[in-house]
Amino acid sequence: MYTSTFGLGQVITDALQSGYKEIFIGLGGSSTTDGGTGLANALGFQFCDINGNQIIPTGQNILKIHKIIPGIVNHDARIYAVADVQNCLYGIGGAAKVFSAQKGASASEIKLLDAGLKNLAEIIKKQFSIDVNAIPGSGAAGGAAAGLHIFANAGIIDGADFIKVISGIENHLSQCKLLITGEGKIDKQTLMGKVCHKISMIAFDHGVPVIGVTGKNALKKKQYNSIGFSRIYQLKGRNMSEEEAINNARALLLHASMKIAKSNMI
Repeated sequence: MYTSTFGLGQVITDALQSGYKEIFIGLGGSSTTDGGTGLANALGFQFCDINGNQIIPTGQNILKIHKIIPGIVNHDARIYAVADVQNCLYGIGGAAKVFSAQKGASASEIKLLDAGLKNLAEIIKKQFSIDVNAIPGSGAAGGAAAGLHIFANAGIIDGADFIKVISGIENHLSQCKLLITGEGKIDKQTLMGKVCHKISMIAFDHGVPVIGVTGKNALKKKQYNSIGFSRIYQLKGRNMSEEEAINNARALLLHASMKIAKSNMI
């Protein structure tokens, strides 16, 4: 409710002033849900309420926005918002309803944040004639992708595909017997285009079995099999608290690695 992407806007400004011509901004794991209004504010955009008073754009304030006064974004740099998911800005699959709970938002706050993002999208459509909610990935990092696209002329690109290209993973799969990947928690969000999902599908398409290693697994076997995983190893034990699992992550990961080494997968 109180955080914003203003600092990101400062970093972008510094990069542009330093003469960088190609900027890739990795989005994901943010503590913000401000639709990128904070970064826009740092770039010179102003946001006003119905009375014409300027608003400091934060998650809780975007619902109050009535008018956007454009800043001067005059640069010849190519900016890319590298989105970790393909979610829309607001609604059932939007930034607030899918991700803000894990950032600490309560049920009532999620409703306010979603309403704020919808308000922002409607103003953008009215002033700039762009339906930002229809752009895949616009909801990444609390809507920072939408803000980068509208206020910094950034293109939104798929993060998993970006990693696939720069890592050259497909060039190595012909010599690969097993691929091991994972993330902190494998759940329904993983199915929304997260890197380990895309990587597992690439390996599966090449006939390479995939093992997932995760702190906590919330997918059923049928679900994770459908995205290419042959097996998933969860570090958190059945009678173990999350705090205990986190504090003993190194030992638990070593134990999982030994189980994988002794399995018939290798």
